[in-house]
Amino acid sequence: MRPSRLEPVPEPQLAFLAGGGEMGKRVREHDWARTPLGAPTQWPQALKTLVGLMLASEQPMFLAWGPAQTWLYNDAFIPIMGAKHPHGLGQGALGEVWKEAREVLAPMFERVLAGEPVHMQDFGLMLDRGGRLEEAHFAFSYTPARDEHGRIAGLFGACIEITERVAAEKMLRDMDRRKDAFLATLAHELRNPLAPIRQAVQVAKAPNTSAEQLRWAHGVIERQSSHMALLLDDLLDMSRISRAQLQLRKSVLELAAVVDPAVEAARPWIDARKHSLEVSLPPGPLSIEADGLRLSQVICNLLNNAAKYTNDGGRIELRIRNEGGTLVISVRDNGIGLDKEIVPRLFEMYARSQAALERAEGGFGIGLPLVKGLVELHGGTISAHSAGPGQGSEFTVTLPDAVRTAQARQPAVAEVIRTAPHKRILVVDDNIDAGETLMMLLRLDGHDVRLAHDGEQAVDVVGNAAPDIVFLDIGMPRVNGYEAARRIRALPAGGGVKLVALTGWGQPRDRERAAQAGFDMHLTKPVAHEALRELLHRL
Repeated sequence: MRPSRLEPVPEPQLAFLAGGGEMGKRVREHDWARTPLGAPTQWPQALKTLVGLMLASEQPMFLAWGPAQTWLYNDAFIPIMGAKHPHGLGQGALGEVWKEAREVLAPMFERVLAGEPVHMQDFGLMLDRGGRLEEAHFAFSYTPARDEHGRIAGLFGACIEITERVAAEKMLRDMDRRKDAFLATLAHELRNPLAPIRQAVQVAKAPNTSAEQLRWAHGVIERQSSHMALLLDDLLDMSRISRAQLQLRKSVLELAAVVDPAVEAARPWIDARKHSLEVSLPPGPLSIEADGLRLSQVICNLLNNAAKYTNDGGRIELRIRNEGGTLVISVRDNGIGLDKEIVPRLFEMYARSQAALERAEGGFGIGLPLVKGLVELHGGTISAHSAGPGQGSEFTVTLPDAVRTAQARQPAVAEVIRTAPHKRILVVDDNIDAGETLMMLLRLDGHDVRLAHDGEQAVDVVGNAAPDIVFLDIGMPRVNGYEAARRIRALPAGGGVKLVALTGWGQPRDRERAAQAGFDMHLTKPVAHEALRELLHRL
C-alpha cells in the first residue's frame, strides 16, 4: 500500500538513530511512542534491514517510512542537517530545510513514492561548521523503500558531499573562460605587429622609396618582429615555470648590471607614452646574488606594465633599496589603478581587470604571472597595492638574503663576437621564405650556404657535399627533421657534421627528442642574427 501524500504533513517526524556501541541503548531509550512506528521490536523486517544498513554505514543516509512518513537518519547525516541536539524528535535543521525546499522536494518525493528513483546532482545547503555558516553542496539519491511484500512503504536516501568538486568545476569553468579570452587576446596581440610589418614591406618594395623611407621600413620590421619574439618568449618561459623546468643561473653581480638593461629594454614603451621615469638606487655599488637575466626581466616587465596602464605623460618610479640584506624593488605609477576585486587574482594566468582589457596595448595577461614565477624561483615574493581605480598602482618585489657584502666580481667587458671562419652550411626548411632568408643572412657573413626543402634532400646533400653545419627544421613533409638527423648520422660523413635543430617546437621534451635523434644543438625560432653568429663562433 502506497504511503499518503507528503503535502499534508506539516513537518517531518524526526528520529535519530545512533550507530556504534551506543545504538542499542539509544534506540531503547528513545520515546518511540511519540512516533507512528511504535517500538523497534514491532518493526517489520524490511524496516529493520534498512535501519541496520543505515547504522552500519559511514555514509549519510535517511529513511521515510509509513503512511505518516516518519523520518529516520543515521549519525553521519547530523552534520548535513546541522542538528545541534540529535536526541529527540523535531530537533535539528531538517524541518527548516523541508519548509524552505518543499517546492523542490515534495514533487520529487512523489515521484519516488510512485516507484521512480530520483537523483539530485547538486543540492546546496548552508551548514554550521564550527559556529560559522558555510555553503556546502551534496549529491542525493532517492529510491523507493519497499516492505517485505514488495509494496512501496516509503523512500530511502543517501548522499555524498561534493563541495570540493563543485568548487573545482567552477574554477575550471572560470579558467576555461579566461583561457578563451586569453587566446582571443593572443591572436590580437600577434596581429598587431603583423600589420605594420606588412605595411613596411610594401613601403620597402615600392619603386620610388627613398633611402630614408627604406631605413624607416627596416626599423619598423625590426621593432615589431622583436616585439613578437618577446611575446613568444614570455609564453615559453611561463610554460617552463609552470612545469618547474626553468632553472636559474645565479651569480654575484652588481645591481646596476641588472637595472640598466631592464630600463633600456623598457625605454621604448616609456618614451612612446611620454612618461617620466625616476630611478632610485642605493648609494654606491651594491652586490647581489641573482640570475641577472631573469631579474632584469622582472624589472623590465614591471616597468612595461606601468607604462601600458598609465595615461600619456604619466609618472613612473623605480625604487630599489637594501633592507638588512633583503633587496626590495618597487615600481610605482600614477596610472589607471586596480579594482580591489582583481588584486587577489592579479598574478593568476589570464587574469586582467576590465580597465586593462579596454587598452589595446594591454598584452595578454601572462606578464605578471611570469614575474611572480621568476620572483618565487629566487625565493622572493611580490605584492600589489592600489588605492583604487585612477589612483595608480605599486608592485613590490622582496628578495630575502639577496644582497652580498663582498664586492661583486666586475663583469668583463663584453667580447665582440668575431666573425666565425667561413663554413659550409646546409639550411633545410620546408618554408621557402624562412629557408631563403636564413641562407641569405648566412651568406652575408661569407659562408658557403646551400638550401634544401625536405629531409630527403638534406640526406642527399650531406652524403654528396659533406657540409660542416646543418640547420635542420623539424616539421617537414616526406621525412621530418628527427628522421633526417638519424639518417645523416648513419652516413659515412655524418659523424662529423654539426646538426642544429632550428624549429618552433621549444618545450623540454622537444629538446630531449632532438638530442636522442642526434642533434648537437636545439634553437627555437625566431633566432636573432647575433645569436647565429655566436653559435657559429662557438661551433
